[in-house]
Amino acid sequence: MSEVVDITRIQETSDGDIEFEIELIEMYLDDARDHIGQIGAHVDNANASGLKQSAHTLKGSSANIGAVGMQKVAFDLERAGAENNMSVAPDHHNRLKEVFEATDVFFRDYLAEMT
Repeated sequence: MSEVVDITRIQETSDGDIEFEIELIEMYLDDARDHIGQIGAHVDNANASGLKQSAHTLKGSSANIGAVGMQKVAFDLERAGAENNMSVAPDHHNRLKEVFEATDVFFRDYLAEMT
């Protein structure tokens, strides 16, 4: 297992259906980009409640697909929002963007091997 993705999670979810697996990965990557943008807006606007909600959603979808690195950072952002601790949010958001890049590369490489 990599520090970024536990690929066995998506493989278990797809149960050997390669097309479904590809669809899930592509949908996750698109949705994660959207959530990262929303999180950035919440950080910029010091919206702790919005941050908590967006990070919680991203944390769940990341867990479902095995994006463990994203899940961990999204948890940190969710906690910052829940505790109204917006001072740490910009650093966590920057870390989230970095981890997403690594996650995106991992999944893109994985998809290239499948096709």
